[in-house]
Amino acid sequence: MAFISLLGISSDITQLELLQLQLKSLLLPIIICILLSINYWKRNTLSVPPGPRGWPYIGNLLTLSGESPHETLMEMAKRYGSVMALKLGVFPVFVLSDYESIREAFVKSGDTFSDRPKIAVFEGFNKGRGVLGAFHKNGQKEQRRFAMAVLRGFGMGKTSFEGKINEEIYMYIDHIKKTYRNNAFDPAHITNTSVSNVLTSVLYGRRFSYDDPLLQEMLRITNRCVELATNASSMNFLPILKYFPNTSFAEFWKLHVNLKEIQVNILKEHLEDYDPDNLRDFIDIYINEIEKNKDKRTSFDEGNLTCVATDLFVAGSETTATTLLWAMLYMSLYPEIQQKVHDELDQVVGAGNHPTKAHIPQLPYTDAVLLEIQRMGAITPLGIPHAATTDTTFRGYDIKKGTIFISNIFAVLRDPKVWKNPDVFCPERFLDENNQVTRREEFIPFCIGRRECLGQQLAKMELYLFFTNIMMNFNITRPENAPTPNLRGKIAATRVPHSFQIIATPRYTHG
Repeated sequence: MAFISLLGISSDITQLELLQLQLKSLLLPIIICILLSINYWKRNTLSVPPGPRGWPYIGNLLTLSGESPHETLMEMAKRYGSVMALKLGVFPVFVLSDYESIREAFVKSGDTFSDRPKIAVFEGFNKGRGVLGAFHKNGQKEQRRFAMAVLRGFGMGKTSFEGKINEEIYMYIDHIKKTYRNNAFDPAHITNTSVSNVLTSVLYGRRFSYDDPLLQEMLRITNRCVELATNASSMNFLPILKYFPNTSFAEFWKLHVNLKEIQVNILKEHLEDYDPDNLRDFIDIYINEIEKNKDKRTSFDEGNLTCVATDLFVAGSETTATTLLWAMLYMSLYPEIQQKVHDELDQVVGAGNHPTKAHIPQLPYTDAVLLEIQRMGAITPLGIPHAATTDTTFRGYDIKKGTIFISNIFAVLRDPKVWKNPDVFCPERFLDENNQVTRREEFIPFCIGRRECLGQQLAKMELYLFFTNIMMNFNITRPENAPTPNLRGKIAATRVPHSFQIIATPRYTHG
């Protein structure tokens, strides 16, 4: 009984109490052993790909908690293969790290792997509604087809939409010239605001001033949600966290409520002056669709409208703006490449004139530079997670319904078997021997398959017009003594450049 005294336990403790104390001290390791055994049994009764062992309940989350989970997964794939099994919290996950496996899962398998997983960012906030994180059972296909049709109706990807984008670009260029006057500045704020205005003109029928408090609040919420919603976030994979205050789940929930309130208020404004004979924007057209289907069983209702509008705003503005930030950063780092772009624009478009969509075929080097920026930027490094719609198999492995599939797009865009010197910025890799643009099928910045980015045509046009007009109007340089920029990017749902500054020197005094 001596050891009992050392623990400060009374020596007159009964034998029964001692036994109870010893059993309690053994309870935790017994539970851990049981959980480990269950995990081992599950892995050995199913045919699953190789992958690292994880901890009970949290799985491999700690392994992916670093600065660049996409890079961590890329290194792990060298050991375990291009199809790898993980546990993220309580969820089984397949990680696909090469083009062939991603194409097989998302293109060749139809709808089998085109659902969304029931993680917090999809189920906990929007209940699987909208378009970006919509579940199959919630009318995902219906909402996606409708959104695509409306955006096309507004001229997405067509010359008719070019005017809207150019109006915003001219204000953007003018604002930079008047506000910064050759002084160093961080382009993130003005670029995010300007790109977002293209979306708001389509969604809400209006553009905002650059200091409008409502738009700035929407952008603040969007940027923070993107930071919190990373694919490796514990918020997504540990359901128990929703019961605790002061967690990322609690913060995300508050932001989500605030953004939804903004969307609801915009909807109320539209309902007050809605005219079915004068449909002004996406919200009006959606309201009209609700009215047409109110006696039918469809997924069109006001709740879904707020989800769809939020999805389109978040996905359409943040990704395009982030790509443009990478573009300005890379141009400041490679002045010789920037000069070649300037020369091509001056020769084809004419010094000081405005590039248009019609010039694209005549600007192969500039086009190649933009493609290389998207490859190096890899702004959605782990894509948006998919989920299996049914029990099935994939490459001989057993798949349970709901199993998460993550595509490591970053690994595909940096695959040394596909791209020579993949970590080197080299636009020439997209040009053939005749100096014409050539695209490899492995170039998948927007992912592929039935859930690929629905706004990619809009994004491509915006990127091209913004980038060429920036290059035509400015010479982008780094400030003297500026620190070497960190090109790994910040961890988020998108891969965002670390904060940096540039000097935008006007190339012409007119135009």
